[in-house]
Amino acid sequence: MITQDVIKLYEKYKKRYGNNAYMHISEILAEAKKIHYHDFLKNPTPRNDHEQSWKGFKGNALGFHIPDVDLVIYNPKNFKVIAVLSSKSTLRERIAQSGYWNIKIKNYNLTKHIKVFFVSPDEDGNFRVDKPMNKSRAIVEVDLDGA
Repeated sequence: MITQDVIKLYEKYKKRYGNNAYMHISEILAEAKKIHYHDFLKNPTPRNDHEQSWKGFKGNALGFHIPDVDLVIYNPKNFKVIAVLSSKSTLRERIAQSGYWNIKIKNYNLTKHIKVFFVSPDEDGNFRVDKPMNKSRAIVEVDLDGA
């Protein structure tokens, strides 16, 4: 499967649903994933990990990687994404990923307007103490748009 195959799938959905084809992106990706899996079986990765192979392909096929976020805030009139929320129970729990995705999002013209916020019940107490500041809290305060 190549990027052109995904475009053909989208065109098929566009014929069926017209300007509403974008509302079926999950179906398009599910269909593409099945095709990708059959191709993957012909030449699997050393660890035989289709999910990992699919994630890389999906990012390349769409022209950018899709961030791992928990909630997307968008304008319902034009479907433009306004912000994304990353939710973690503690700061140490994959906080660097949120900082990474904010940097990646800001590097694409298509997504640079999107704000990245962090949400946490602060179970480890990082926001309750001013000093000393640890690395996780520094990422939240410096590398994200807010918490």
